[in-house]
Amino acid sequence: MHVAVAGVLAGVGRRLTGQALQRREPERRYPILLTLLAQSALDVLDETLLLFDQAISGRESAAKAKMTEAVAERARGGEDRQALLNEILSIVLDPVVADEQVGGLLRSRVGMERLRAAWVAKQERLPRDHGHLAMMDASMTYLRQFAPAVLAVTFAGSPGTEQLLQAVSVLTELYATGRCWPAPRSGSCRSSGPDTWSRPGSPAT
Repeated sequence: MHVAVAGVLAGVGRRLTGQALQRREPERRYPILLTLLAQSALDVLDETLLLFDQAISGRESAAKAKMTEAVAERARGGEDRQALLNEILSIVLDPVVADEQVGGLLRSRVGMERLRAAWVAKQERLPRDHGHLAMMDASMTYLRQFAPAVLAVTFAGSPGTEQLLQAVSVLTELYATGRCWPAPRSGSCRSSGPDTWSRPGSPAT
């Protein structure tokens, strides 16, 4: 059946009441009913995928906002270290200060207490994405509640979507087989089942 014809029949089916549809001839009633059911299934599927896409986008935006705030907080906390670095560089780069005098001047002008405190308060370097992926990982428990149902759909795409479809296929296989994937910055891997962990090369528990 042509798409346009199916759309017309589905529209007729939506407008008709149950009694009005029952009064139609069988050769018209059943095509309208079947087309309406098929179109309604497509509409529900489209709405479900849209909601899932909105959920992913919302989590991604929230993760980005948290990352931005964390980076800003990190920058505010680094003001003292920046001031300390400026003092150190003013001594190290001073052409009047001989190399053998640098250590003594650092200890006397800057002070070992400040140097030790700066070393103790050092922070781990951020990854290239400034922790965005880690923030997204924290939201995966919420998204994984709905992922299996969405991935149960058979997807098809236009030319140019091959890599996206391949990624969806990989995710579908992970959820179907219960295999695991590497967790960020960790030697372990996370099972696709809820709340389970396993080491690489060992069965999920």
